[in-house]
Amino acid sequence: MFKFNIRNSEIGETIKRAALAFVIKVMGAGLAFIFNLMLARIIGADGSGIYFLALTITTITTVLGRMGLDNSLLRFVAAGAATKDWSSVKGVYNKSISLSFLVSLLAASIVFIFADFLTNNLFSKPELLQPLRLMIFAAVPMSLLLLNAQAILGLKKISESQLINSVGVQTIIIIGVITIGRKMGINGVMYSYLAGAIFIAFISHLLWKYNTPQLKNITGEFDTRKLLDSCLPLFWVSSMNIMMNWTGTFLLGIWGSSSDVGIFSIAVRNAMLISFILHAVNAASSAKYSELYHLGDISGFAYYAKKTTIILILISTPICLFFVICSKWIMGLFGASFIQGWDLLTILAIAQFLNVAAGSVGPILMMSGNEVAVRNSIFFSAVLNLILCMLLIPDYGTLGAACANSISLVSANLYCIFEIKRRLGFSLYMFTPSKERQI
Repeated sequence: MFKFNIRNSEIGETIKRAALAFVIKVMGAGLAFIFNLMLARIIGADGSGIYFLALTITTITTVLGRMGLDNSLLRFVAAGAATKDWSSVKGVYNKSISLSFLVSLLAASIVFIFADFLTNNLFSKPELLQPLRLMIFAAVPMSLLLLNAQAILGLKKISESQLINSVGVQTIIIIGVITIGRKMGINGVMYSYLAGAIFIAFISHLLWKYNTPQLKNITGEFDTRKLLDSCLPLFWVSSMNIMMNWTGTFLLGIWGSSSDVGIFSIAVRNAMLISFILHAVNAASSAKYSELYHLGDISGFAYYAKKTTIILILISTPICLFFVICSKWIMGLFGASFIQGWDLLTILAIAQFLNVAAGSVGPILMMSGNEVAVRNSIFFSAVLNLILCMLLIPDYGTLGAACANSISLVSANLYCIFEIKRRLGFSLYMFTPSKERQI
C-alpha cells in the first residue's frame, strides 16, 4: 500500500486555506464580472476594445517591471520563514522591491514616450492614445503590489495576499466607474485604474510591515546572484505567459476592429472565472510546496500535489458545464453585440477546465527549483500560440484567436505534467506505489 510521509492534517490545513482563498477569489471573480459588465454596458464593445488594448500594453509593462521576482520572492520568503532565517527574508524582499520599482518605472516611461507611434502606426487606433497614457504608469504600483502579495503569501497569510490580488484594485475601479466613469467615459475608467493601483500598492506595503515585525531591527542579507538565477528564468516564464495570454488580443487590435477586441476579451475573462479555483488552491499550496521541498519530504510533496489535483477536478467540472451550456445567456448579459461571442466562450471555457484539471503544475515545478522546466513549457506554448494566431486570425478573426489560445494553453499543461513525472518521479493522476525521487 502506498505510504505517505505527510499527515492528513496537512491536507486539512490546505483545504481550510484553499477554502478561505476560494471565498476571496469568488469575491474577486464577482467583482471582476461586475466590472466587465459595467464596462461593456457603459462604453460598449468598441470602448471595451480600447480599454483592453490599453490594459494589454500596461500588463506587458508590469511583467517587465516584475522581472520574474514575484515567484522567486514567494519561494525564498516561504523558505526563510520556515527556518526562521529572517535576515534572508528581509534581504530578498528589499532587493526585489528596489529592482522592480526601477525597472517598471523605466519601462512605463518608454511606453509613454512611444505611445503615439504604437497607437497610430501599429494599431491604427488614434483614440487609444490618451487612455494608454493615462493607464501606463499604473504599471509601477501594480508591479509593487503584486510583489507584496507574493511576499505576504510566502508567510502563509492567505487572506491578506488574496485581498490584495483579487479584491483591492477591482473594488477601487468599480467605485471609480460608478462615480466618474459614466461622466468621463473611458478616461474615467483609466483614472480609476491608476488610483486603485496606487492605493492598493500602499496598503500592501503596510500589510507586509504589519506581518513582519521580526524584520524591524535586523540587517537584510541575500545573495543577489541567487535571486537573479531564480528570477530571470521566471521572468521569461512570465513574459511568455503574457505572450500566450495576450497575443490574441494584441493581434486582433492590429488586424481586427475595436469591437472584435472587446468581444474576445469579455469571452476570455468570463472563461477565466473557471480557473479561479486553481488560483485559490495555488495560493494555499505554493508556500507549502516550497516548505516540503526545502525539508526534503518528497513523498509528502507528491501526496499533497495529487490530493489537490483531485479537489480541483471535482470543483471545476460543474462550473465548466454551466459555462458551456449557458454561454449565449452569459455573453448576452453584456449587451446584444456580445452574444455573437458565445462560441468563443464555449471553446475557451473547455480549455480553462483542462487547465484546472492539470493541477498546480506551475507551483509544483517552481517551488521545487525547476523554474527552467516551467520556462520551457511556457516558451513552447507561447510560440505555438503566436504561430497559430498569425495563421488563424487573418481568416477566422476572434474564432481563430480563441482556438489558438486554447490549444497553446492545453499544450503548456501537458508539457508540465510530463516534466513533473520526469524530474520529480511521480504522476499527479496515479495513487499506486511510485518511485518518487529523493531530494
